[in-house]
Amino acid sequence: MILAQQGFPIDPTKPPTPQDLKDPILWLCQANALQEAAVVLVKNEPSFDKMPSSVRGMCDTQYCAVALMLIGYSLDLLESNDHHASRDRSLHCEREGLPPS
Repeated sequence: MILAQQGFPIDPTKPPTPQDLKDPILWLCQANALQEAAVVLVKNEPSFDKMPSSVRGMCDTQYCAVALMLIGYSLDLLESNDHHASRDRSLHCEREGLPPS
């Protein structure tokens, strides 16, 4: 979408390439979306009325675990993206005969 906004021709019907999937902007957007979803879950007070009263506490615990997993996964994406960007910079410097930054 960003490329299309910048005037580059893209075909949205084609699947993304491996290079497209390595785009740091995609990773950052996904991490942000996961964080926002987690915030909505944390701020929401779920109703487990359809569940038997004997398991509502477990449902609430699992609900909180899902929110925390989203937060953890978003942080994992950011860390992984940072690692890949660092590795890509190192490979670029190596190819160009530059000192590592």
